[in-house]
Amino acid sequence: MKYLLSFAIGLAVVSALTCARSPYSRTLQSSDDSVSEEDLKECSSKMHITFPKSTRALKISKVTGGPDDGIFLKIEIDRKDLDSLIQHSPFAGLKLRSDRRSVLNESNLSWWDPDSVRNYRSAEARLPDAEYLFILLDLDRDEAITIYLQWGET
Repeated sequence: MKYLLSFAIGLAVVSALTCARSPYSRTLQSSDDSVSEEDLKECSSKMHITFPKSTRALKISKVTGGPDDGIFLKIEIDRKDLDSLIQHSPFAGLKLRSDRRSVLNESNLSWWDPDSVRNYRSAEARLPDAEYLFILLDLDRDEAITIYLQWGET
């Protein structure tokens, strides 16, 4: 019995240490500061999207360290640039729906609140290399559009 208890404790310690060093532990990198120009370029490349000059990057969060990485990006553009953004993205030719949200709230990100949007259009696109991109357009304001973009690997 004594050996069995020692073995069980030893196994628990080894398991805890192994899990703590696991290459699959996830890291949520979040910033309250404005998104850097470098971040926006990375998002443009990974998301296969060309951001218009009126783009104002609001917030970003990167999920790394697991088998699949992800990015949550919240931006704002002038309403006049919406067609250009869509045409220079994986959403060109896709139906933007108002009856189903492709982007949902993320409880770990206080600024990521697509569920609060009343007037929206949303879609999802499959990208090369088993990646995906979700979009939700917040159409509640007349002068600008807030856009939620969620990119990830599968």
